[in-house]
Amino acid sequence: RQPPLCLDVRQPPALRLRTAFEHVRSLLPPEGDHRLVWALLPMKISDRIGFAQLVGELLPRDGFQPWMRSMRVVVRDDRESPFLVPALRKQKAPGVLLYEPDLSTAALTDSLAQEALDPNVPEPERMQALLQLAALDYAHQRFPAAIEKYSLLHAYYAEKELRELQALCLQGTGDVLRRVGKLELAREKYQQGLAVAVQTKALPILLNLSMAAGDVSLDLKQYPDAEGYFDISDRVAAKALNPYAKADAIEKLGLARYLRKDLGGAVKAWRDAVTLCKSAEYAPRLRSVLERLVKVYGDAGMRPEQQACTQELRALPKETQA
Repeated sequence: RQPPLCLDVRQPPALRLRTAFEHVRSLLPPEGDHRLVWALLPMKISDRIGFAQLVGELLPRDGFQPWMRSMRVVVRDDRESPFLVPALRKQKAPGVLLYEPDLSTAALTDSLAQEALDPNVPEPERMQALLQLAALDYAHQRFPAAIEKYSLLHAYYAEKELRELQALCLQGTGDVLRRVGKLELAREKYQQGLAVAVQTKALPILLNLSMAAGDVSLDLKQYPDAEGYFDISDRVAAKALNPYAKADAIEKLGLARYLRKDLGGAVKAWRDAVTLCKSAEYAPRLRSVLERLVKVYGDAGMRPEQQACTQELRALPKETQA
């Protein structure tokens, strides 16, 4: 349990943070040479002065203090308008390393390409780099290149009997084929990926493949098949203890039933989704499902049920409605 001082807003931020440092260090095993790494990486630095003061309090200006033992602190600066790096360069504080990485897409792609082609890099690492390049090709719509890489990777992982990665490559190939409109071929790849994934315990891969197979079945208007895949997704998400993916799957399960004219089954699925979304506080999905229920109740002339769902929609927080 964290010390009360860490949550005491009356205390200086640096003191509260150092207290947290010392507390976490006390949780490490006493034997062995351990390192404790703290990362202060806010997505947005709103209070530049306050953040700079906090970082300044962590510098070993007067030599390394006991609380700094085995400690590494990583902080970020504003790339567009840096304010920490110039000050740290000027102070020349001991124990400080300034690193300005190029995280642009071009630089990352070039680094991955060099790693994939370097014969001195172990083969598994080269294949991992190639896998990331395949995903980048897909993201940048270089579809033939993505297919070529996924095919090579699939053959490699199949030979090595790395089923999780083999299934991942099949899903990647299916995603590319679906993107270019080859829906039947995409579904075939998803089915092959599912057949491989069920041999593993990789629930996230199995979940993603079943959802993708359901989505492409909806695209093909093969609604019974879509319902079957989303039912698999529902059960896998439950086994993975992922209420958000489960709610997503149940909503799509209801959609598949609705599109094949099973209105009663659709309503049941969406009502189950409403209950789950409320318990998991999954507001965006709750809003989507309530909107579906408002429509289906309206089409069926069920005014009291439609009004109840409409009232629930209006009661959602404004940021959810935006």
